[in-house]
Amino acid sequence: MDLGPNKFTYALFPHEGGWSEQTQMQAGELNQPLIAFVTPRHAGALGRRIAFASLSTDKVAIKALKKAEDSDELIIRVYEWAGEDQQNVRLSFPVPIVSAREVNGIEEEIGPATTDGNDILFNIGHYGPKTFAVRLQTNSSLPGEEAGDAGSSVALTYNIDMMSYDNARGSAASTYTYAYPAELIPDTLTCDGIDFVMGPREGTAKNVVRLGSTQTITLDRKSGENKLYLLLASPTEAGSQVTVTAGDKEFVMDVPYFTGRAAEPPSCTTITENYRRQNIVFASSHAHKVSDKTNQTMQMLYIYKYGIELPDDIGEVTISSSDRKTFLFAATTAANQSDDIVAFAPSRRKWRK
Repeated sequence: MDLGPNKFTYALFPHEGGWSEQTQMQAGELNQPLIAFVTPRHAGALGRRIAFASLSTDKVAIKALKKAEDSDELIIRVYEWAGEDQQNVRLSFPVPIVSAREVNGIEEEIGPATTDGNDILFNIGHYGPKTFAVRLQTNSSLPGEEAGDAGSSVALTYNIDMMSYDNARGSAASTYTYAYPAELIPDTLTCDGIDFVMGPREGTAKNVVRLGSTQTITLDRKSGENKLYLLLASPTEAGSQVTVTAGDKEFVMDVPYFTGRAAEPPSCTTITENYRRQNIVFASSHAHKVSDKTNQTMQMLYIYKYGIELPDDIGEVTISSSDRKTFLFAATTAANQSDDIVAFAPSRRKWRK
């Protein structure tokens, strides 16, 4: 049974001769268009073009690139899609290869791969797949690459305990139905290159700021740190608005519910859809129900990340919430240009004649 609405995309591609790699490439570009991004103008030393991975022929395609399941290697899958055996294909990376091996679809080793500096060399049969596990050199940066700023933690005065360990599931505040599983929360939660120092979780220690009234937060900014990042969640089912005032600037952020469904696609019973588009930086696999001290499987709890640009010479900000109970977990000041990059639009190449 095929449940729910179906959506289709199709295109007509006129071409001479039979099916070739050009047909495959156009189909791929239709189904998975390249997403363009816009960034402020900035200095750089990588030139006009750089590719994380590239192939010496269009007759072979890169179909997947991911982290290995059981190691720190990269897994890269390629596929011959022109129906012709290919010899001496080069798979190139921007930095030297430390090690490379051929693996199967479930990442079991087949044998060593042939390498040459930054390249893997291989032959591949017609319509054949190949998968490689690669470890790249990490002790040297790309030309012009500099280490990122993980930020400076902002000291918070916690006023509620919202986390409990599995052996003390009822130890958190009984004000709310669920507590975050402390065993899943690290001392430092890193997201998008920013470090967030989380509150203490042992016993009944307080670890979250409940924004019951307007709070003043003092910042200890290092030179160049022009952004403030916050980890927030709302215990109000309809969500809340958090307002941050920095000097003469005011920032208003929509903060969703701390539990529930983060995504609801159309189904056989409804054609409506609902997605939380905020940046979810933590999602638990379960929740601790405080009242009866039980694990609630698949009752996911969330934490969301927000960022604002700080005016120069601002040493403190005020923060308040519309429901007077939104949770503030952590705050960090940092200099991070990555947040200035925004998706622009799908980019499609012109049809070839």
